[in-house]
Amino acid sequence: MAAQKFLDDNGLVYLWSKIKAKITASLPTKTSELTNDSGFITSADIPEGAAASTTTPKMDGTAAVGTEKAFARGDHRHPSDTSKQDTISDLATIRSGAEAGATAYQKPANGIPAADLASAVQTSLGKADSALQPGDITGISFEVVNALPATGVSGVIYLKAIGGASNPDAYEEYVWLASQNKFEKLGDTNIDLSGYMLKTDITTISNSEIDTITAA
Repeated sequence: MAAQKFLDDNGLVYLWSKIKAKITASLPTKTSELTNDSGFITSADIPEGAAASTTTPKMDGTAAVGTEKAFARGDHRHPSDTSKQDTISDLATIRSGAEAGATAYQKPANGIPAADLASAVQTSLGKADSALQPGDITGISFEVVNALPATGVSGVIYLKAIGGASNPDAYEEYVWLASQNKFEKLGDTNIDLSGYMLKTDITTISNSEIDTITAA
């Protein structure tokens, strides 16, 4: 791969100094050097009578752009909308679940109740209480093989050697899908680094090269 160059800390400092020098040299130092002075608003251009509004801020309602030309002060305040006050007379009744015959939900003292947790596990495994066994919940293990067995074991990742003596760490990865009675390939451990750049391919940009770039 062809060598590439990057801008290091020293190069960045030097480049920034070049940028500042170029900008500073081109900036005007007085307004007479500007070609569009007449296009800027001055105090004389502000309309007479511009003042803060004396109208009391309105409550919410139908949206409208308004017609007043005066501006609103930064500390103005809108009135409270009393039409949206809480109409529930007794929140304690709602919390207790007594209203409308509701049953109050009581948070378990120690997190999720054991019965609920067991039910969730049973649902995920697709088994009823009587069929659920402790051994159904397993971890993951790895097994290196030269060839896949006729059937596999759930929870095992089979590493099938594919590299031979030249690349002994190359494997294809398989898992056994009991529900489909077959192996499923997950991928392999081969890593192709041919498109990656090496450390030796990268060098810093010199100040003279920055001079050439900024002179354009």
